[in-house]
Amino acid sequence: MLLKIFHKNILNAAIFSVVLIFCSSLAYSQVYVSGDGSPWNRTLKDELDQNVPGWFINLGITGIRVDLHPNRLDAMLVQHIMPGSVAQGRIQKGDWIVGAGGRDFVENADLGKFTKLGGRGPVGEFAIALEACQSSSGNGILNLVVERNRRRVPVSLSVGKVYGSYSPTYPFNCPKSDKLTTELVNYIRNELDENGNWGGIIVGAELDLQCFR
Repeated sequence: MLLKIFHKNILNAAIFSVVLIFCSSLAYSQVYVSGDGSPWNRTLKDELDQNVPGWFINLGITGIRVDLHPNRLDAMLVQHIMPGSVAQGRIQKGDWIVGAGGRDFVENADLGKFTKLGGRGPVGEFAIALEACQSSSGNGILNLVVERNRRRVPVSLSVGKVYGSYSPTYPFNCPKSDKLTTELVNYIRNELDENGNWGGIIVGAELDLQCFR
């Protein structure tokens, strides 16, 4: 059971790394924060996210979930760490992630209601560092700087290089995109089609990939 949970958590984080990198290339605002705390106070009933105490930004294969605060736009506040992820035991809830890849974040997040979704600021810079450490020239280690109890603490996460980096033509002719897409298709087929939620799409491996492309 623990192995199944571990596999799902890593897979879920890996899938969302596609979204993370894609958003970083758009360079627009991330989310609108309303006066009642929305969207961070929303919860999901999905099996993978039912224990996550809010609707947070997923930082890819690290397993870290964060939110953004209007009064501190140059950092990300850690709100949850997925069990079994590489961040478990190294990152703590309440940490402020202030840098990645050997440098502090430079650009502020752009929070707005009517602008395009994207990764300007800490989210985008984090995505670039995560991508770089998985590239052919990287070592699979993501170096972070967090503020914990008003102290700067360096943290290294061993994210590995299993997925590699995106090709210049991604998502086309891109081994990383193909690997993530295949894992996503297999996950949906095995876990989410029993009640018909994904029925009609999951009918064959090659057709699945064509649908998701």
